[in-house]
Amino acid sequence: MSGETVKLSDFGLSNTLSSSQASHRRAGTPAYAAPEIMAGQRTRWSDQFALAVTYCELRGGRRPFDSGPGRYGNEYVYPEPDLSMLPTDERGAVARALSFNPWERWKSCGEFMSQLNRIAGKKTA
Repeated sequence: MSGETVKLSDFGLSNTLSSSQASHRRAGTPAYAAPEIMAGQRTRWSDQFALAVTYCELRGGRRPFDSGPGRYGNEYVYPEPDLSMLPTDERGAVARALSFNPWERWKSCGEFMSQLNRIAGKKTA
């Protein structure tokens, strides 16, 4: 947090994908890593998983998995996310972003956030 603004960055891990999926060195914080990252792959949807974990933590005070992976490895199996910290109407959008299968997630992080904004707009209307 910087005053009233939340800033996220981890540009040391960023890279450009020329396809939907590519090999990837395991790096970053395992608790936010998508299942495909644990397997040494990166997809264009991997960051969306990390964004959804971060959203849960900022919005509800905790991550959606009781105990995330302590380190990288193929042996960790993600449980179903516990989204009870979120308002009921937000859970479906976040669950989709946390899908084990990256191709089942939103088309982009922008689309995911747009959906959450639509939900928030309905609450204030």
